[in-house]
Amino acid sequence: MANGNVTTIAIPPERRDQLRALSEANGCTIADTIERLINRAITEGELPDTLPGYSIETLTSDQFVVRLKGYQYPIMNGSQVRFMAGMFEDMANVAAGTQTDEGFVTSPMSFLVLRRVGTGIAMACSHAYDDAGVIATMTKGIARDISRILRGAVQAADNIEN
Repeated sequence: MANGNVTTIAIPPERRDQLRALSEANGCTIADTIERLINRAITEGELPDTLPGYSIETLTSDQFVVRLKGYQYPIMNGSQVRFMAGMFEDMANVAAGTQTDEGFVTSPMSFLVLRRVGTGIAMACSHAYDDAGVIATMTKGIARDISRILRGAVQAADNIEN
């Protein structure tokens, strides 16, 4: 992906060929296959349901702090977090190659913009007073993970309240 958001992993050629064959059998990329394996490990409890660089902190049953790639949003309520989660899910479901943007103003001064770029998703987080902001790219699978983690935190807070 763009912006240096890739990592090279050294594996024996035999495993590379197996990953390639598995990916072709499933009609997806090797990156998608690895994401599926990671999600299976999360489902089976082998990995925690977290995503490095992305987090949500529950302050009260309806107050949350969301951090995306180092950018911290102002305190949001459950409806705002659910909306943000929906943006990530929606963008993950847009067909590859479709040019589309989704924007979300979390406060008068903070915003999130997602854009489908090729097979990936570009994310821009910023504050009106901070020109730098955070710009990152991600796969559809990571966008779905972010959505699931955000929704899960709000659901857990709802369950505690009730």
